Amino acid sequence: NMRWWFWQVRVLSMPDTVRRHMCSIQEACATEVIYGQEKGMRLITGTSPTKQLEDYPRTVTSDIFLHENCLRMAGENLSDSSKNWNIDTYCNSPHLKYQDVVQMVCGILHGKNWGHDTMEELQQSGLKLDSYHVVGVLNHLKDAKVALGFFQWMKNQEGYYHTTHTYSKLFEILGNAKEVTALQQLLDDAPKERCGVNAPMLTIAAKSYARARMPEAAVSTFLSMERYGCTPDAYAYNMMINVLMRAGCEQQAYEIYQKMLQIGYFPDLFTYNSLILGLGKSGKASDALAVFERLTRSGEHPDIMTYNSLLRAVVKDGNVKIAFTIIKRMEDADCPPNVSTYNILIGNMVQMGSIDTALMFFYHMDKSGLEPNNFTYSRLIDGLGKAGKFDKAYDIFQRLKEKGNYPDAYVYNALIVNLSKVGRDKESWRLIKEMKGAGCQPNSFTYSGLIENLSKAGKLEDLYKLFNELKRENCTPSTFIYNTFLDSLGKKGKFDEALLLFEEMKQCCSPDASTYNILIRIFGQAEDLQKCKFFLKEMKAAGFSPDVVTYSTLIQSSGELGYVKDACNFFKEMKKKGCKPDSFAYGNLMRAWIKVQDTAKAMSVFEEGIKDGYGRDIYMHTIMIGHLGKSGNLDKALRLFKAFKAKGGEPDAVMCNSLIRSFFKKGRKDEGFDLFLETKKLGYANTKTFQILKHGKKRK
Repeated sequence: NMRWWFWQVRVLSMPDTVRRHMCSIQEACATEVIYGQEKGMRLITGTSPTKQLEDYPRTVTSDIFLHENCLRMAGENLSDSSKNWNIDTYCNSPHLKYQDVVQMVCGILHGKNWGHDTMEELQQSGLKLDSYHVVGVLNHLKDAKVALGFFQWMKNQEGYYHTTHTYSKLFEILGNAKEVTALQQLLDDAPKERCGVNAPMLTIAAKSYARARMPEAAVSTFLSMERYGCTPDAYAYNMMINVLMRAGCEQQAYEIYQKMLQIGYFPDLFTYNSLILGLGKSGKASDALAVFERLTRSGEHPDIMTYNSLLRAVVKDGNVKIAFTIIKRMEDADCPPNVSTYNILIGNMVQMGSIDTALMFFYHMDKSGLEPNNFTYSRLIDGLGKAGKFDKAYDIFQRLKEKGNYPDAYVYNALIVNLSKVGRDKESWRLIKEMKGAGCQPNSFTYSGLIENLSKAGKLEDLYKLFNELKRENCTPSTFIYNTFLDSLGKKGKFDEALLLFEEMKQCCSPDASTYNILIRIFGQAEDLQKCKFFLKEMKAAGFSPDVVTYSTLIQSSGELGYVKDACNFFKEMKKKGCKPDSFAYGNLMRAWIKVQDTAKAMSVFEEGIKDGYGRDIYMHTIMIGHLGKSGNLDKALRLFKAFKAKGGEPDAVMCNSLIRSFFKKGRKDEGFDLFLETKKLGYANTKTFQILKHGKKRK
């Protein structure tokens, strides 16, 4: 129920005692609450300020957020000679006037870009703004560029001076918009301004850098406080650690934590929990354990979140023994494991493929009297299904129902999808029927495994039936299902139907990068390069960056149609965009040059690929060896084959078969037969190898 008032305080004519206490209160309140974050979170009503500041210069005008009790506290500490000074004279609260002015300015700025017309309109309004109004206006502005323009315009108004609060509010806006260049410029200029720089202002700037994923700048700004004569307190350190952790900057947060300990501050429990959780996520279990031990020595009492975060760290590291030790410590500390604790343990073990350990934790949970929830069952059943232990998965599924619980869609899907993946479609259908009977609506993920199986089997008619059934049940197909269906239509040469399905897809869900890659491949097969280019353009317009699969497919399609210039352009664009070509991109460009009978250019691309790290790539070598053999450069092909093996490359049947065939065609039967024996000995020979040998012997 605390109410905060914003007063404009002119320090110029205050008595020294008043000014000193005002400054003390400002420092005590200089937390996120000043800048409009979580109001009142750090101020304890009635306590005296923890730190006295040096007197502010008498010329400084500063915006101060004061609690009513803080005003009383300041008054109670005044000397008798100063008690005649009337706080109300200097701390007016003109709410109506303030709101009117702020609304008028916001009305001028709303929905407009910052420019000359906006400045002219503000000038003509005749409004006299102080820093109080500026903070109010900035609180309403969402556009960072407009906020920056307004801030700079105010800076040039006669008699106006920005305060640390106006700077801090703008830092917050720029940080949220990730306008770090403008933020850095303001931060560089701030020390030269009349208001100077204070700790909360620098903390907000550091937070903004952290949120923009610029951890080095965040840490540098935070640690620069001493250079400006500011000293961050324990709260500032705690806040900075938490912000860095939320931004995924675990290493930088840990460095701030170490600095905090060096100067004698200690994190609070929330910060300890944040550190342990972040270090665990980044795979630093030993550091997480060290922080935990520091926590226990500091006198703080770990809570369930502390223990769960620590358990997540150690099980992710594969240390089950320590996990059991932590569980024992939880029980001894009267903070017993809860369902979330065991879900963390079971989920991580399943993810690591340690299904037996996951089962062990499950039974330990049962023994402790805790009832697993649907999340527990779904993770465990999914793990058992992936491990092929379907009998055990059925046992766990049955146990859930015997306990009087109702499986949700996640539990059913865990069993159905894994059964579908191994071709046990009849069991999947039986479970879908049971699922519907239990009043649990199947979703697109339920059907995804069945649709994938039908697609792999080429059963397009059955795929249509299942797809239509899914829609009849008001179950919107997912992007994955549409992509699978599109791929099936492409393989069957149903290009027009694929286009119609894509148009339908755009009405139901969002296409992803894979969607466009599939469409480019489909119309490459259809020998329609213009359609391929169209979908490439649409892919970019949709905000997706073409990847190595996209470019490799485009190079292949262009090359197969004899458009070697297009293939080369796609290859150049690929490298220009910073997308490293893979062996398929090199191989497909080689095929494009081979298609137009340019062996020299094909060899040049091959050599570039070797320099790029594909010296033992079988795809590129098979293409080049095969082409050299067919084009009469058999000796060169043989040298390349031997060089490939000397580098540690392992030939396969396709490579060996192409070379054996070339030997027989050139009448070099002995060499062909020797290579056949070597291929057979190494286990590379297949049916095609023997057919080549049979036909080769018949040649004269």
